[in-house]
Amino acid sequence: MKILVIEDSQVHRDSAVKTLVGHELTLADSFEKGIKALSTEINHEKLNRLSDERFGPCPSEHGDARVAWFDKRESLYDECRNRPDFDAVLVDMMMPMSHETLAPDAFYPGEQVPYGFVLALRACQVGAKYVAMVTDTNHHKGAISAALDKIGSCYYQGVEPLFEINGAKVLFIHTPFVEGGEGAEKDWGRVLKHLVEGRAVKSRTQ
Repeated sequence: MKILVIEDSQVHRDSAVKTLVGHELTLADSFEKGIKALSTEINHEKLNRLSDERFGPCPSEHGDARVAWFDKRESLYDECRNRPDFDAVLVDMMMPMSHETLAPDAFYPGEQVPYGFVLALRACQVGAKYVAMVTDTNHHKGAISAALDKIGSCYYQGVEPLFEINGAKVLFIHTPFVEGGEGAEKDWGRVLKHLVEGRAVKSRTQ
């Protein structure tokens, strides 16, 4: 399985390598790199190459021929679009603030914000089959972490509800930890197992 893990902590990235053995793993350590890995932007290098190969060089003179050349070039956009092909995307909830999402006057370097929700939903948007956002933040000290208790148990029990979003099985939850590990290391393998084997529900009320 091709898996993208987006996690700013080196300890938890190392744990991903250990607990997801046997899978094709890609690691991203920031919101920026995560968004880039999930990008569907046009690959302009490929677009330029295919345009030259199929339609020849762009006419230099303005006129109908030049307009027609650009019209044909547009037909290549879909073929030249980046297409993330990860089967599963597993993301941390809290990550350092990113220059990509805020104006300079609102930027506080190092401040942790819940980018994981955005990354998880982006993964659903671009076709991942399994998506999880996990956190190891203390639900007694963090409001957003405590809010997760409203959709699942405050400690990972392996029975938390799975949701279906855009065809993906999705989990938002407090992380399980590696049993017998050195310190608190996220058990990404256990999260993936729950995603794959669990039953998704389109809606759930209690």
